[in-house]
Amino acid sequence: TAGFPHCALIYDRGQRTAADLAPYIAEMVNGTPRAWLFDAFLFLMSQTPSGRSTTQGATRQADWQYHLDRWFGADRDLAALDAATADAAKILGAPPQRRRIMLSIPHPDHSVEDFGDVDGDGRSENLSTETGLDTVLAWYVGQARQRFEAVGFAHLELWGFYWMHETIPPADEGLTRAAAKAVHDAGYALLWIPWFKAEGWDRWQAVGIDVAIMQPNYAFVSLHEGRIRRDRLRLNANLAQTHGMGVEVELPMACNDPAAAFYLRRYLAAGAAERYGYQQAATAYYLGRDNLERLCMSNETWQRDLYTALATYVHGGTVPDPDPICAWGDRGQELPRLQDGDLQQPTAT
Repeated sequence: TAGFPHCALIYDRGQRTAADLAPYIAEMVNGTPRAWLFDAFLFLMSQTPSGRSTTQGATRQADWQYHLDRWFGADRDLAALDAATADAAKILGAPPQRRRIMLSIPHPDHSVEDFGDVDGDGRSENLSTETGLDTVLAWYVGQARQRFEAVGFAHLELWGFYWMHETIPPADEGLTRAAAKAVHDAGYALLWIPWFKAEGWDRWQAVGIDVAIMQPNYAFVSLHEGRIRRDRLRLNANLAQTHGMGVEVELPMACNDPAAAFYLRRYLAAGAAERYGYQQAATAYYLGRDNLERLCMSNETWQRDLYTALATYVHGGTVPDPDPICAWGDRGQELPRLQDGDLQQPTAT
């Protein structure tokens, strides 16, 4: 019902060509496309040249304009993705549908009273007012729509927009509703990907968001000083299912570390229908800025195998659990796997 099953997050970087995006568009084997891969692409950036954060900074018109100028630049990002799709189609035939595109909306800050004049009336928009906020959001969505339609991409379709701030505290609910209204008025949908149990994660429908996908954050256990338990994937899946959300699959940032393979393979194994079932839900994929390309083109077999495992998952296949089977006893009998819920807290003696 989301309109896409597999959405790759594409973070901004200095250069991005059709060759860079080829491993996302199709599963590449020895430089040749073997099968279509991701069917949706979210373009986003964390910071603009002004140094302002797009999630919590006091961004202004130039920052928002930079997003659009970047994505619609000649021979990069959207144009490169369209070209990569055309290249793959020469071998695979036409894709089953146009690739869905989402563009992020920077977080508008109420403190910005001099955003810039976006409607040509000679007055700078004031984001502390409802009128100013609505004007800016409608301008941004409208600009994206006009540019997309003007280019006339052969293989891309603008699905909608992405709410960049990964938490929605009560003070931000009005901002989110305003963004949702601007997006819906233009005929598009709004996507949100909060971190694990971020503030407002269970109120996403009430503020007008159409599709929400929750991050387990399990792959980043090293950043949390070991406080993330092994059952995080199960807990995240249960919460997401209860609240009608999808699940994000996260590739550890240090994908040149063999330990990273175990984290990603656990995500992939746990998503199967007979496990936690999120493989069948709308899925977002955090892949860093260039980690996927590096895995695909690596000289290390284990890294290329990790890329293949991810492609297998996207294609609906089963990825084996990387955790080894334990053996016990004189006859090397297999130790039965513990099921979720089997472990209980020890009782006092």
